[in-house]
Amino acid sequence: MLTQVSLQHFKCFEQLRLPLAPLTLLSGLNAAGKSTVLQAFTLLQQTATEGEWNTTLMLNGSSIALGTASDVIDELSGRDTFGIGVSGDMFDCFWIMKTDTRKELALPIQTIVWKEADTWQPIVTDVTSAQQRLYRLVPETIWQASEHAQRLASMLLQLTYISADRIGPRETYIVTTPDQQANVGPRGEFTAWFLHSFAQYEPLPGLQFKDTPPTLQRQAEAWMDYFFPGCHFLVQPVERANLVTLSLRTNAANAYHRPQNVGYGLTHVLPILSACLGARAGDVILIENPESHLHPAGQSEMGVFLARAPPPASKLFWRHTAIMY
Repeated sequence: MLTQVSLQHFKCFEQLRLPLAPLTLLSGLNAAGKSTVLQAFTLLQQTATEGEWNTTLMLNGSSIALGTASDVIDELSGRDTFGIGVSGDMFDCFWIMKTDTRKELALPIQTIVWKEADTWQPIVTDVTSAQQRLYRLVPETIWQASEHAQRLASMLLQLTYISADRIGPRETYIVTTPDQQANVGPRGEFTAWFLHSFAQYEPLPGLQFKDTPPTLQRQAEAWMDYFFPGCHFLVQPVERANLVTLSLRTNAANAYHRPQNVGYGLTHVLPILSACLGARAGDVILIENPESHLHPAGQSEMGVFLARAPPPASKLFWRHTAIMY
C-alpha cells in the first residue's frame, strides 16, 4: 500500500510530504494544489506507460498535458530541478528531474533515489550515465533484483486517472485493445468499451451487491440503480466500425435512450463506478471531482461507494471541492 507522496519544487509546492491512506480525500480552496498531487502521479503513469525505456518525464501525453518545464517548476524557487516521490510499506522512490531550458516539453530524469525494506539504505542512480537504463521508470538493475521495484512499476502501469473533464453523453464511444488501454481513460472516454470488453470480470468482494451476478457489467448496473433508481444500461458494438454505443433508461418499463436524452450525471458517474469495480488488488485510482453533476444525496452516496472499496484492494485519491451532505 502507498503511504506517502512527496513533491519538491513542483508547481505550487516548494516541499510537500503528504501521508496517504486507503482512501485519501483532498479538499480546500481553489488553486491550493489538490490537482497538483494527482498530476504528479499521472505524470509517472503516463511516462511509464507510453515509453517503457523512457529516461525523460513526459509532461504531455494521452493522460495529461501540462505544457513546458516553466509550467511545472516552482516559480518562486527559480530552480531548474523538481522532484516527485512515492513511498509504500516496503519501498521509497524519489525521482529528480533537471532541465537546461524552461521550454522543454519533456524533462530528463537526472537522479533516482531508491530505498527498500529491510535496510532502507539509499541506492542513488545517476540516470545521465550512459551505463544506466530505466525500465518503467525504475533503474533496470534494481527492477531485476527487487520484487518491490517490480510492484511499483506494475502499479504505475495499472494506475487509473479520471479527470474532472469527463466527456459526458456521446452518440458513440471509441474502442481500443486491452494491451493499449486497461482502464476507462482519463476522461472516461473508454468506459463503454471497458464495460463491454471486461463484462465478465469479477469485481472485488467489498464492492459487490448481493443477489446480483458478480460480473463487472451487472455490478456496475446495480450501482447505477443505487445512484439513479431504475437505471439500466446497454453497451453494443457498432457493426464494421471501431465504436460502441451506450444506451440508458431510467425505468425498466421504458425503452433504452441515447445518453443525450437522460440525466447528464449518469455518464459522469459511470466511469467512476466502472473504474472502481474493475480494480484489482493494489491498484491506484485517482479521481477529480467525483461529485460532479450529482445532487446532494448523490454526493453522499458517492462517498459511501468510495468508502466501501476494501482498503488492501485499491487506493482512491479523492479531490473534492464541494460540501459533503
